[in-house]
Amino acid sequence: CDVVLRKDPAYMFDAPLYKERGNYFWGDIYGAGMVNDGVFEYVGLNKSVKGVLDEGKADFNRYAESGQVMINRAMHLDVLEWTWFLNAFSKGFIYDYMYGDKDTYGVAFGLAGKAHMYQH
Repeated sequence: CDVVLRKDPAYMFDAPLYKERGNYFWGDIYGAGMVNDGVFEYVGLNKSVKGVLDEGKADFNRYAESGQVMINRAMHLDVLEWTWFLNAFSKGFIYDYMYGDKDTYGVAFGLAGKAHMYQH
């Protein structure tokens, strides 16, 4: 785990951007280049989805840390189902295109048609 919380994050559930988008991911220490762009074609997504996902990365072009996530299950159950699917069939398939589970969140948002809502 690369993130250590120094205070109770409960206040973040009231943040306007969380209320609007229903998710927040902390950036991992790994930056650009961890995800092979071929994954988008492999799962049937247009490569333009990558650009939309990258817009949610704020100031740092980093992928999500998977140790801590905030996701509104009522708003994004479909994203969680895609995340499960991608990780359940990862070995020898999806993980050939990426570093690990942390990289599947963005792809799952894309598969759910919600790339524009992914943020961290």
